[in-house]
Amino acid sequence: MEQYSFHQIAVEIGFRRFVEKMGGIRPGTFVCLKGYVNDRDEKADVWIQYGISYANAKVADLKRLKEYESCHGDLNIVHGFRLDAGCFNALLSARDPKGVLMEVAVNKSVGSMAVDSTAVVKAPLSMLAPTKCKKDVVTGTVSYTLKADHPAIAEAMWQIRESITGSDPKRQDGFDKLANGLYVTAEDDGLDRLHIRNCLLVGKNVDREGESKFKASSPVVAVKAAIEKEQRMARDRIREYVLTKLDYFVVEGQAILVDGVDEKLFFALPEILKENRLATVTA
Repeated sequence: MEQYSFHQIAVEIGFRRFVEKMGGIRPGTFVCLKGYVNDRDEKADVWIQYGISYANAKVADLKRLKEYESCHGDLNIVHGFRLDAGCFNALLSARDPKGVLMEVAVNKSVGSMAVDSTAVVKAPLSMLAPTKCKKDVVTGTVSYTLKADHPAIAEAMWQIRESITGSDPKRQDGFDKLANGLYVTAEDDGLDRLHIRNCLLVGKNVDREGESKFKASSPVVAVKAAIEKEQRMARDRIREYVLTKLDYFVVEGQAILVDGVDEKLFFALPEILKENRLATVTA
């Protein structure tokens, strides 16, 4: 396959000139990030919607929550747990007729404990409250299904509503007070970084899995996360991306190539898109 340099197939543009030129991107425009690498070293093609207001996301999420409150079914939950030895042994022996049927899978035990890898128990959700103990700790994953009328779902819906309608200055400052969706930062290594913010994550196709970090959570946090994921709520899908950590990106049909060595941008010539030669570019 014939190889091309950036300068052979595209026109170079500086970061700050790019910000000036692309500053007029219309809110709601879809952008595709090809080969984006995140902080966990995951590489994926990512589709985002630019120019999303956090305030508008809250309005949309409140509508979705009302729809869920009016009609929802059983809810499948999967989350990590972190329990000390005593609490974990109590969980394994739990056979509470009023409890929730759970499947427990152990990832790691700390200390002198030896435990089976999986177990099925029936226990109240309160037994999954995370421990802060650092000695003889067991971590793992628990999965269960909550009936539609379970109190934990009602509690989670109330907490979601409070987070939407209540004041959240930290989150508000982080999104609504941004003057420009595109900006440049100068880093300690002497290179500039180009950022795009106020973006809604629409979807992604993972090419390389990244590092997976274990995270334990309480049942109510897990239930909230499950509802928000099922309803595709927008607030927690608002993202910021570094546009120099990818192969290229596409805005309104215009492909912009990224030189990962010198961190420069290049507007691809129209015929390159037509001939599908983007995959053959070398620095």
